[in-house]
Amino acid sequence: MESNPKAYQHLLNKSHAPAGSRIERIVVHDQIGGITLPEGPVWEAALVEQLEKQRTFLEKMREGIEDIFDEEHNVAAIFTLSG
Repeated sequence: MESNPKAYQHLLNKSHAPAGSRIERIVVHDQIGGITLPEGPVWEAALVEQLEKQRTFLEKMREGIEDIFDEEHNVAAIFTLSG
């Protein structure tokens, strides 16, 4: 809008502007504030909770992988030829 205000002339006609008004430039003065983070203890508690969930997830994953390899080892032992 700021680089080509004349492209938005049709919007002026729909407003309460006087007849024959023209858009020559658009100046924006908006400011966007920064993110406000919660206080230290709240933030730390949420972080610790997330870390604990991740740790639990990784432990379950490791146990599942170990079970898969144990089953493969047991299957391989069945087919071992004894001489």
